Amino acid sequence: MQKVLGSISELVTLKNALSAELSHMRGSLIPNLLQALEDNDVNLAKTALARSHEVRKKEKAMRRSHVDRLNRGVC
Repeated sequence: MQKVLGSISELVTLKNALSAELSHMRGSLIPNLLQALEDNDVNLAKTALARSHEVRKKEKAMRRSHVDRLNRGVC
């Protein structure tokens, strides 16, 4: 039982860290896009678009991981 509780605690810690990272990444997207539009900065726009793709990939990976854990009965 202790192993399961430790595992759950570790999962919650990991989830919180990943969620904070995604929030931070999302938070910088809009300001960067607006700045790219204001400055007509193609490179900044490309960087923001690439970051948007990174966020989507991480969100998708987190969802898959969560569904996998649900299917295994871990959480």
